[in-house]
Amino acid sequence: MTERHELEKFPYTFGVEEEFFLTLPKSRTLATSVPRSLLRACQRRFGATVAPEMLHSQIELVSPVFERHEQAAETMTRLRRGVAEIAIEKDLRLMASGTHPIAASATRAHAARLRNSSNRAGRRR
Repeated sequence: MTERHELEKFPYTFGVEEEFFLTLPKSRTLATSVPRSLLRACQRRFGATVAPEMLHSQIELVSPVFERHEQAAETMTRLRRGVAEIAIEKDLRLMASGTHPIAASATRAHAARLRNSSNRAGRRR
């Protein structure tokens, strides 16, 4: 069996998850939580692809399964734009960042502890 035939028999698929901080536009500080009205509006428009995240100031985008990178680029761009528009209507902004740039160091340490504990939990068998 050729490699090409194997790829056609078992197509490569992938998904994308992205987390965004919600910030207040004037102060650029984190929102304390995701407003229910924002989450409901996003879910009405995009379904289960928008979800709350572990950190209360974040929102998550979860893609469907893709077979081609063009599908991912188109879908994720549409989701990002749509959620950003809804956030603006609620006087919030989306920000992509590993850690909020002006977060208190204790907040970053807490997030690191959560990440480490979930990584350890994922390795347990």
